[in-house]
Amino acid sequence: ILQPGEVMGFVGPNGAGKTTTLRILAGLLKADGGEGHVLGAPVRGGRDKIRGLVGYMPQRLALYGELTVEQNLAFRAEVYSLPRPREAVAGIIERFGLTDYAGQRAEWLSGGWARLLQFAASVIHGPKLILLDEPTAGLDAPAKLEVWRRIGLFAGEGAGIIVNTHDLVEAEQCDRVTIFAGGRVAASGDPASVAAGLSIRTL
Repeated sequence: ILQPGEVMGFVGPNGAGKTTTLRILAGLLKADGGEGHVLGAPVRGGRDKIRGLVGYMPQRLALYGELTVEQNLAFRAEVYSLPRPREAVAGIIERFGLTDYAGQRAEWLSGGWARLLQFAASVIHGPKLILLDEPTAGLDAPAKLEVWRRIGLFAGEGAGIIVNTHDLVEAEQCDRVTIFAGGRVAASGDPASVAAGLSIRTL
């Protein structure tokens, strides 16, 4: 069970099942077995409700390159049917430090700023659960630190966060780590113990 304010790391190589699991939790893929709940909604049968409750950021950028930063966020606000979309867009632009880039096309942003824009678009509706698939992939060190700083801020405000990564060193910034291998959970526990090869909880 993921607690409010907790950051969970899903760790494993490509093909281990991390992304599939995250997409099921986001309501984007249908689970073919098992049981579980996401913010009270069942993963089997509750996909439509789940999609409106969580914030999901895929590894590949899901932005409209020809649209500006502001237009991308306005579109996302419309998707979530936010009651005051202009205020929501203005607020998230300020929060993510995107003010100077608001009128710039997304395709002209650097990798770090594009990733922050995608992060902002994923949380514009104020989700209590945030799912991030390889959020620092391809970024340089300063950009990675900025993404993790943002993760910490949202966790500090009570959001539960799951981060997919293949880097166990990076996952040490999480509160808990779950190791995936061959499509199954191999171990779970605090990062230090898992990194040392001590399986606190084998599922």
